[in-house]
Amino acid sequence: MAGGKKSRLASRPKPKEVDEETKRRAATLPEEFDWRNVDGVNYVSPVRDQGSCGSCYIFSSMALLEARLRIATNNSERTVFSTQEVVDCSRYSQGCDGGFPYLIGGKYAQDYGVIDDACYPYTATAQQCKTSTQCRKRTYAAKYNYVGGYYGGCNEELM
Repeated sequence: MAGGKKSRLASRPKPKEVDEETKRRAATLPEEFDWRNVDGVNYVSPVRDQGSCGSCYIFSSMALLEARLRIATNNSERTVFSTQEVVDCSRYSQGCDGGFPYLIGGKYAQDYGVIDDACYPYTATAQQCKTSTQCRKRTYAAKYNYVGGYYGGCNEELM
């Protein structure tokens, strides 16, 4: 709907109701948790500067995928994914004009996969897509969804 009037929501969706079991389990969680220090191990990739390009939605999506990969591999895989390739090549992004993390970290990463940042370094400007044939290795996402099952369904207990 390209952000037009028909794409606007008449009212915000209500968060999903939380069952008693989920509330009980959420109550047992620690008050604080930091993936940057889990028994002295950092599972979070370095913070990067998006510059003057409105690509925060891509940076956050790539950081999420990087962290999930680090956690899944016990930090043995520490890839930094290319944000520039998404800015230039993704049909699901709006380049440097902002966009939707769900479409990038989920749908784009599932449908097309993401590549290493060294293969397509960040320039902070939208350009014509030019993925190198030497950078064929792609990492794909699977089983992505909104916390709560739908946009607006998220709440503290479900997180």
